[in-house]
Amino acid sequence: MTGCAAAGGEQGDVERLYVEAIGGDPPMLNPQFTSNPITQRVAHSMLEPLVGITGDLELFPVLAEEWEFSDDNQQVTFSLREGVTWHDGEPFTAEDVKFNFEEILPFDVVGAALAERVVAVETPDDHTVVVDLDGEYGPLLETLATQFMLPKHVYEGTDFLTNPANLAPVGTGPLVFDSFTSGEEVVVVKNENWWKGPTEVDRAVFKVIGDTNARALALFSGELDLSTVPPSQQDEVEANPDTEQLVDGYFPVWMYVSMNTRSGPLADPAVRGLVYSAIDRERITEIALKGMGTPATSFIPPAMDWAVHPDIDFDELFPLDIDAINEGLDEAGYPVQGDGTRFTLDVRAITGIVDIDPAIEIMRSTMETVGIRLNVVTGVNAVYTESVFTQHDFDLSIQRSTLGADPSLGITHWFTCNPDSVAGRNPTGMCDEQIDAAAEAALTAADRDVRAQHLYDLQERAAELIFHAPIAWSLATHQTINTSRWQGMDNPDRAAGTIDWGGMTWVG
Repeated sequence: MTGCAAAGGEQGDVERLYVEAIGGDPPMLNPQFTSNPITQRVAHSMLEPLVGITGDLELFPVLAEEWEFSDDNQQVTFSLREGVTWHDGEPFTAEDVKFNFEEILPFDVVGAALAERVVAVETPDDHTVVVDLDGEYGPLLETLATQFMLPKHVYEGTDFLTNPANLAPVGTGPLVFDSFTSGEEVVVVKNENWWKGPTEVDRAVFKVIGDTNARALALFSGELDLSTVPPSQQDEVEANPDTEQLVDGYFPVWMYVSMNTRSGPLADPAVRGLVYSAIDRERITEIALKGMGTPATSFIPPAMDWAVHPDIDFDELFPLDIDAINEGLDEAGYPVQGDGTRFTLDVRAITGIVDIDPAIEIMRSTMETVGIRLNVVTGVNAVYTESVFTQHDFDLSIQRSTLGADPSLGITHWFTCNPDSVAGRNPTGMCDEQIDAAAEAALTAADRDVRAQHLYDLQERAAELIFHAPIAWSLATHQTINTSRWQGMDNPDRAAGTIDWGGMTWVG
């Protein structure tokens, strides 16, 4: 599929090319209709939100220059940036924003929860949008920072999910869709009419490279400007003067454990606490993550410090004290049997995740010292998802995921009741009224101090029940750059998980 845009602005005969590796084909190029991370990554070059957010969770204006809340926090007025055009030349206006609130947000996992609370969207002029809610909504701006604006004139009156623009986006961003060749690459080219002024990038290629080692070699050779490099190869990154791993500019990522509470030893919260205590979080961080992260000591990452419970410390609540764990398991009614074990736990994980595999091996070693045998069952993502979230065929699930822009948009979903067994949410079978009430109260309050207190309540109860918890805050998925052609890719003030297209400087 090829678009009509052409690259421009080349200096002499030198094309200023940016090349990034992606692990496979994106299922589409519209992130409003899929949560696929490859789609999200590529789409950031073409599509833009009203509000941006950095990896440090600081908000900044994008297509909305300003916003103002009413005194009761149930109305917000957006002042839109003037002079913005879609890639096809049509003007970006308040009608586009109204269309997105009313028609597009309900299709997005995060946007749908906000869309349910919108009672009216008014457009007093082409550059003003007034949104009325049915009550306070704490993470409103953080939600909008993950919602890309789509053009009303392209989508209105069509089947949104099959619209051709899902594979050839029309956006307002710095780069314009050019082509998508399945199994090979997605190509985007410079938007000469970008409202911030043209980027120095003439053409960007998102190149499909499925093999981890091949990606790393291409990065080290300078063929790629950016790629993910596994922890096992970070020594080579450090030794190469042109490469460095990006530390800032991403939403928090956790490596976590979920425990199936439905039956067996893990139905007992005391046993769950002892099992969690037997996970050597420090060794996993040091060895499995190669030091690329920090051991978790609370349910919420330091980046969301306003919501971290000040009196919850996993090192105190769940210490790695082998003698105490053994004694506790004896008291819980699980003595060591003739084969040297107390019981066996089935551990589910996705095949081939380079930091998860060694983490499980470290867990296996420690668990053996307290008489717990781990039976590790791995499978491709679809098998893992079916086993854990649909069939609930697991005792422990070990995985990592991105936590999003706000505790209410990611973290709380792993603790609240999930009766419909929705994938990517609490799979443990735990359904607690106190946790659900605290999560809802945090979601529906605008004042951050009030929200924090409700999240403290959630964490206190989660510590009592201990059915889902982080093992480490991981940097392993953060990408690595080669700076031989471009400078500015490491700008920490860029939108989370993106490239600062406007701040890159060609040096190649």
